Amino acid sequence: ELVVTQELGNILEKPKGHVQGVYFRFWQHLLWASEFQAKFDIQLYDMKQVSLKQEGHRYILFVPGLAEARPSVLRGDEVHITWNDRLFKGRVVTTRLLEVVLEFSRSFESQFNTTFDTVDVQFTFSRMTFRTSHEGCRLAETYMAPLLLPSLK
Repeated sequence: ELVVTQELGNILEKPKGHVQGVYFRFWQHLLWASEFQAKFDIQLYDMKQVSLKQEGHRYILFVPGLAEARPSVLRGDEVHITWNDRLFKGRVVTTRLLEVVLEFSRSFESQFNTTFDTVDVQFTFSRMTFRTSHEGCRLAETYMAPLLLPSLK
């Protein structure tokens, strides 16, 4: 079987034979494909020209579909806001049913006017799960290969 995408090319070919390194590389490639897909999927929810509401030093972003976890936004995630051709990174403080509560730097807060200004929103996801999984593949190949791929001798 072959997984083919424009970005990944033909890197995910099902391993032939029982060569240890081939299987571990295959699982790493599957992780990269999953990460690429997650990045692609989250970009489908990017928004243009949306308003923010201010609550104290925090900003509220209405996100259609959030209740159905589309997109999946978690506390601590980073949300990129483009306003006046400048990129600001916001941190998700909490999520509500259809809203995300964000914190930004003081420079954004001092310049942004919620009455008149709109922003473009780009959602991101944390790579921590993928990093941990990649590290697990590396460690499995080094320390657990005989257990995971026993010899038939």
